[in-house]
Amino acid sequence: MNHAPMHAAEIQVPATPPMPLRWRSALVYGLGASGRAASRLLLDRGVAVLAWDDRELPPGALADLEREPAFRGLTAAAGGRLPAEVDAVVVSPGVPLDRPLLEAARAAGLPIIGEVELAFSLLDGEVVAITGSNGKSTTCALAGAVIAAAGHAVEVCGNFGPPLSSRVAGPAGRVFVVEVSSGKRETGERFRPPGAPQQN
Repeated sequence: MNHAPMHAAEIQVPATPPMPLRWRSALVYGLGASGRAASRLLLDRGVAVLAWDDRELPPGALADLEREPAFRGLTAAAGGRLPAEVDAVVVSPGVPLDRPLLEAARAAGLPIIGEVELAFSLLDGEVVAITGSNGKSTTCALAGAVIAAAGHAVEVCGNFGPPLSSRVAGPAGRVFVVEVSSGKRETGERFRPPGAPQQN
């Protein structure tokens, strides 16, 4: 049986103004494009970043972040232990949520959020979230083009394009078209577009 592709789109306005970050330091788990963007966003907001990735990163991958005094990459020796000074954990998409470091954070009662949720809590604008099984990128591109044609400033990001965290800075009132995978939504408490299918 053939099933038509499933899509969901919803314009969601944050219920409150952009959230001030009250953390002193945060652990960013996963240092791909999303993790690096989250690290930069945190640093720019005055939050010290401890960063960890299960993979060995290529030389120079973190060069711009390593120049920041408030950024520290955890070594393999420290990677399995939760640093005492961490106030929260930001998880990149694709990182399994059963990793020992995340289990330790849960046991310590620390908030664990995804990169998209971090960015969403700091946005000053409306969000169009696109999720589904097929055609998300095409739908994002189309939605962005339609919104731009209507005269609105628009950012198309998420899985399709740059990470949402890299687009937080900028003028107020933009519309953010965000491609959201199910993996990103597993760690989103604030980021719950009503039109998106819920996780079991």
